[in-house]
Amino acid sequence: MLFLAVFCGFLAENQREHFVERQREKQYIRTLYTDLKADTAFIRRFQSWLIRMDKGLDTLIRMINTGEYINNAGNFYRLAINSRTIRYYEYHNSTYEQLKNSGNLRLLRSSGVADSLTQYNNILHERVSKQEERFILATSNLAAGLWAVIDAGFFKEVPGRNGSEIPERYIPDNPVFKNVDEHKMQQFKNLCFDKKLMIPALWAFTNELSRRARNLLLLIKEKYHLE
Repeated sequence: MLFLAVFCGFLAENQREHFVERQREKQYIRTLYTDLKADTAFIRRFQSWLIRMDKGLDTLIRMINTGEYINNAGNFYRLAINSRTIRYYEYHNSTYEQLKNSGNLRLLRSSGVADSLTQYNNILHERVSKQEERFILATSNLAAGLWAVIDAGFFKEVPGRNGSEIPERYIPDNPVFKNVDEHKMQQFKNLCFDKKLMIPALWAFTNELSRRARNLLLLIKEKYHLE
């Protein structure tokens, strides 16, 4: 009788542990799903930004090639200032990091989910920093060349919101080109092209991440019957 009581107690405790783990698994899956949805939404915004940046750089290069920048200095200044911006890649991996650091990846029982999630996050860690380093360098070089061809005196402040003493931004204020240094302008054009060369790699990289994130969402939805 004592043995039977101990054995039944063991079975009950084992069942309780399994129940708790299944509940934790469901909770992790829901937050993983939310993280991946946030990733795909960011990728769409990031790719839209890449398209705008690519078009802006194209216009700057064309304006320099045709000399249009002289008669359309305001637009050139606006695009030139925008060319120095950079958008850092965002990814939402807090749930994965919790699973990995706590050793709870084993809780994801459904076939393929844990492996696919690990591969997805490995790509993020291994390639995001490398892609960004190259893009940041190209942007830094372009920003340095920018001030060799435009004059900061042709910008005006836009007052900050809610009474802030710090300007919200600076915009071109009827700029003109005087005594253009053609050599420096050509250098700036080349720097625009150098940054433009970085964009296809970023586009391909984000496409790959988007495909993997979407596939993971479908897999999770199928295996865990999420709506």
